[in-house]
Amino acid sequence: AALKQDANQTTSSPSSVFFADNSRRNIEAIEGQTVVIPCTVRNLDRGKVVSWIRTKDILILTSGPHTFASDFRFEVIHSEKNVEFWGLRIRGVKEDDAGQYECQVNSEPKMSLAYQLTVSGKKEESLKKLEILLDVLALGEAEDSSKWLGFAKVQEPKEAYVQHASAFSISCEIFPMFTRNVNMDVWWLHDDTQILSDTKESRISIKTSFNKENNIIHSILSFDYVTWQDFGLYTCLQPSVRKDSLKLVIVEASFQLATL
Repeated sequence: AALKQDANQTTSSPSSVFFADNSRRNIEAIEGQTVVIPCTVRNLDRGKVVSWIRTKDILILTSGPHTFASDFRFEVIHSEKNVEFWGLRIRGVKEDDAGQYECQVNSEPKMSLAYQLTVSGKKEESLKKLEILLDVLALGEAEDSSKWLGFAKVQEPKEAYVQHASAFSISCEIFPMFTRNVNMDVWWLHDDTQILSDTKESRISIKTSFNKENNIIHSILSFDYVTWQDFGLYTCLQPSVRKDSLKLVIVEASFQLATL
C-alpha cells in the first residue's frame, strides 16, 4: 500500500524522501487550457522513480522522465536544471480529464501524493473568478523556485504615470524554462479581471510573438488612449510562470510628469 503523505507535511529527516510544497492539492482548470500539476520531491535516492498515475483507471501516465500514456497531451516536466520538480502537464485539458491524479515514489514503503483536478466548461463563470484561476496558473505565491517553469518581466518602472487620453503600451517578456512546444498564450490581467484578446474594447490590443534566437516570448498590451477606468495593476502571466506586474496611474493632461 502506498504511504499517503499528509498535506501539511513539508519537512522530513535529511536522509528520507518527501514531497515538498504540497499545500495546493485541488487544481481547477477551464476546458482547453494547458494544466501543470506540480510535484516536488526532495531527497530522491538514486534508483528511485517518480511516477504519475491516473486513479480512476489506474493508468500509469509517466515513470521517471518517460511518458507512457498513448495520449500525447500528457507529459512529464523535468529537467537537470530543476531535478526536484516532476510536474504532469496536460495540454488542451478536457472535462473527461477531471479526477484524481497521484504523484508516486517507489520508495519503501511506497509514497504517493494525490491531486484532484476539476475541469469546467469554457462558458462557465469560473473564467471571471481569476483569484481562483491564478492559483492554478501561477501555482501559488511561495518563493520556492522549484515550482516555476519560467518567469515574466514587465518593463520598468513598475509604476507608470500616464496622462489622460494619451497612448500607452506595457511590454512583457517571458523567459520559459523549456523551449520545445512553447506556449504562446499570455494572460494579461487588469487588477483581478482578465483582458480578453477578443474584447470589444477596440482601443486595447494584445500582440504576442516568440523570438527563436533568444527563446523569449514578447507580449505588448497597447492602449490607443487611456481613460480614468484604466487605473490599476496590470499583470502578465502564463501557466506555471512567475508573474510580474505594473501599476498604471492616470493623471490630468496638464499634470507635469517631470516633477515626479
